[in-house]
Amino acid sequence: MKSILVEDTEHCVFCGNPNVEEHHVFFGTANRAKAEKYHLTIPACNEHHTGSANCPHKNRIIDLALKCWGQTVYELKIGNRSDFRRDFGKSYL
Repeated sequence: MKSILVEDTEHCVFCGNPNVEEHHVFFGTANRAKAEKYHLTIPACNEHHTGSANCPHKNRIIDLALKCWGQTVYELKIGNRSDFRRDFGKSYL
């Protein structure tokens, strides 16, 4: 897994667990490939990826926080806000 969001991709960003899955900050059919292309991914253990109420797939607040983080880093490292809107359909900031 490559990520422009974190250096340590071997541990869950939420709890440090070394058993991680790749979470695409922008997911769904249209956005998953773009998140992969730009490395907008984070490592998350099963509990913090899909296995509890405190995961981005089930908690809208966590999901939106990650999307804001992802967009911020995109705008710092890849392109501007117009580029982000073109790629992901809207701004989260």
